[in-house]
This record gives sequence, structure tokens and C-alpha cells, in this order.
Amino acid sequence: MSVKERKYKLILELMKVEEESVICEIERLLDQNIVGYKPDGKPISKEEFKIRLEEAEKDIQEGNLFSHQELLEQIKNW
Repeated sequence: MSVKERKYKLILELMKVEEESVICEIERLLDQNIVGYKPDGKPISKEEFKIRLEEAEKDIQEGNLFSHQELLEQIKNW
């Protein structure tokens, strides 16, 4: 199914929705600028992604990281 067909299908399904809470949730998701999802399935907004990226870069600069070998050693103790 093409993107155009999928969008049309979504529009048709959306037209059937009667609950305002569902519409509000869809609006919230669209307004968030979702760029990905966490392992638990929750969305990650562009802003949250940027914050996480900056934190990761800071950790790297401060040496707060493990080498591949160190990680393999840690895994043995799990």
C-alpha cells in the first residue's frame, strides 16, 4: 500500500471517530514532532531527542563511557 493510500485510509478511519479524547490524543501526537520511539513504545519528540543527544555528547566529552571490551566484561556478570 502506498503512502498516499495509507493516508487516505487513515482519513477515512478518522472520520469515524466520535470520541473527543481520541481526537485530542491524535492532535497531541501530531503536535509533538515525533522522531522515534523508546523501547517501551512511548514516542520521543524532536525536543527530547535533542536533549538526549546533547547529554550523550557531554558524557562522551567527560569520558563517561565504556569501551567495547569493558562492556563485554560487564555482560559476563549479568
